[in-house]
Amino acid sequence: MEDKIITVEELRQRLSANEPIFILDVRPIEQRNEWRIAGSAHVNAYAQLNEGDDSALDMVEIPKQATVVTVCAAGRTSLLASRLLRRKGIEAFSLEGGMKAWNYSWNTAEVSLGTTKIIQVRRPAKGVLSYVAGSLAEAVVIDAALDPEVYVRIAEDNGWTIRYVMDSHVHADFVSRTRELARVTGARHLMIDEAKVDFEFAPVTAGGSIHFGDTQLTFLHTPGHTWESTTFQIEDKAVFTGDTLFTDGVGRPDLKAELPEVHQ
Repeated sequence: MEDKIITVEELRQRLSANEPIFILDVRPIEQRNEWRIAGSAHVNAYAQLNEGDDSALDMVEIPKQATVVTVCAAGRTSLLASRLLRRKGIEAFSLEGGMKAWNYSWNTAEVSLGTTKIIQVRRPAKGVLSYVAGSLAEAVVIDAALDPEVYVRIAEDNGWTIRYVMDSHVHADFVSRTRELARVTGARHLMIDEAKVDFEFAPVTAGGSIHFGDTQLTFLHTPGHTWESTTFQIEDKAVFTGDTLFTDGVGRPDLKAELPEVHQ
């Protein structure tokens, strides 16, 4: 029986199209508890599947007319699960690369504000957002979290050259790719001059600004979540707050207890 595989990109597209997809997570419960694909079902059948137990998935209730996508950490045990389901006459695919691959799945949303276009680059697996903002032939990238090639391709597709890259803060929830992107593109790596980091960057002051295309971006020092947290404002069109402000709350301020020494 030929194996059926689905890539993370195809799964993401089919989910976005609201196709009837039933995602079945077959990882051990401790892995499931760490993180999961939103809306997925779980069966703690990892050991049974690897032991060749044909009854491992008998307790799973699969919705009628749904296509099943089985998921594990790297795509091996999920392949056993999809094979077992298909032997039972159920349309089932294994997610290629498993959760490791899903971690780096991404999509975009965009909005045009006059001559400025803003493209939000989203990693659904982690809820991580980065942005490419372009005006005329120039662009800036904020909070790069994916391979630099992703941002380079977005810029090229829109006729932009990446001039500046920046982080809203020193991240604790994902590995920033901003420095790498700066090296690849030759863009200037900007950070607020209050940042206490062990690498070189081009410092900017609170209230300072840069121009790209025919628009202006201003740096607002907004300490709280972390000391160097910075909000970026594009004229009166858009504000990028990083983890300073969310739609339903604010960034937690207790990640780093040390505060700069105050001299009076």
